[in-house]
Amino acid sequence: MLLEAMGTDAKRFGECVLGSIFKQTKHHAKAWAQTSIDYFTTHDDMVWTAGPFMKPKLYREYVFPRYKELWSMLHAAGKKVLYCSDGTFDMFLDDLVDAGADGFIFEPSNDLEKLVRTVGKTHVLMGGADCRTLTFLTKDEITTELTHIFELTRDCPGFFFAAGNHFPANIPLENALHYFELVDKMGKR
Repeated sequence: MLLEAMGTDAKRFGECVLGSIFKQTKHHAKAWAQTSIDYFTTHDDMVWTAGPFMKPKLYREYVFPRYKELWSMLHAAGKKVLYCSDGTFDMFLDDLVDAGADGFIFEPSNDLEKLVRTVGKTHVLMGGADCRTLTFLTKDEITTELTHIFELTRDCPGFFFAAGNHFPANIPLENALHYFELVDKMGKR
């Protein structure tokens, strides 16, 4: 229904629907800004795996300026902001950095090489392995994927290894244990 509303009247959707969401989020962000937290995570599934479900212009008009306002308030209170979204948002990386994101929590559909190249030295990156690899592939294939990721991110001071879509219950125990052994072994700098 949201997409239908957006398609009918994008301006009204941006101002009314997204404006209402922003108002609620601002209320909560103000409250969190007054706490002792060091990091605030904005989790906004603003895209699908295939990328944006709205025209990029709408994100730039109604979403990113509001992020900037929210995150400026949190930064003023000394908080760091981590941006998290399911799906592929790397095409908006510059917009998110401009809005004030200090780091990114991402799924493997995003271009890790682009993230490393663009913000790997300056921003927190949390992601890497694909839970489908851990669920359906062999230990050798898991080792190959993790080795590539560790080599790629070795010089990223704020890289944290995380499995995209986290750990579903159907990951075989031996694959999960292998993953943690590799992270422990390769993660030492």
